Amino acid sequence: MGQVVLDGSITVGPVTSGGGSFPTAVNTVSISTTPNPKQASVYSSDVRQLQTAAYVALSGIGASDTVTKGTFLYLKVTGAMFIRKTTFDVVPLVAETPVQGTLIQEFPDTNYLMLLEAKGNGTVEYFVSGQS
Repeated sequence: MGQVVLDGSITVGPVTSGGGSFPTAVNTVSISTTPNPKQASVYSSDVRQLQTAAYVALSGIGASDTVTKGTFLYLKVTGAMFIRKTTFDVVPLVAETPVQGTLIQEFPDTNYLMLLEAKGNGTVEYFVSGQS
């Protein structure tokens, strides 16, 4: 079984020039998965250019794709887009999320990602890992 490691940080601090009332202290928040590393038997990734007003499925995640039970999602879009995520429950749960920039999400093994779709204009880069 493979593993996914997310290792990074978010650092905020004082402005570099100009006025403003930003705090003078520096704060750093660590970024990692839970657990870290996260176990995964398969993954899929791609970069797609979209120009669509209707949702289109992103390949690699779905009932007949490489990842059938996604537990980790990294997604980065240029411009403002909508992402639709279908997760497993007694009945599938569908959530539409407006995204501009980066989205990182982990899913419980019992409520895994089943389908990932996007609509809008721009580039979508994504990575999904989990089980087949």
